[in-house]
Amino acid sequence: MLYAKEAKTTIDKLLPKKKRQIKDAIERIAECPEIGKRLRHELKGLLSYRSGTHRIIYRVYQKYWF
Repeated sequence: MLYAKEAKTTIDKLLPKKKRQIKDAIERIAECPEIGKRLRHELKGLLSYRSGTHRIIYRVYQKYWF
């Protein structure tokens, strides 16, 4: 999992409870990348997943099956 520099900076600034909430959401996304809503128009190719008041925008580059 790779984070954009801005995403890491933003997560680091969150309160511990919110930080845990976001990290849990990212773990859910890692387990099932299709969980997010597919975005359209100029954001085509990205997915969005809401965690509380935050929205995580992400792209799936490659799937690995273990």
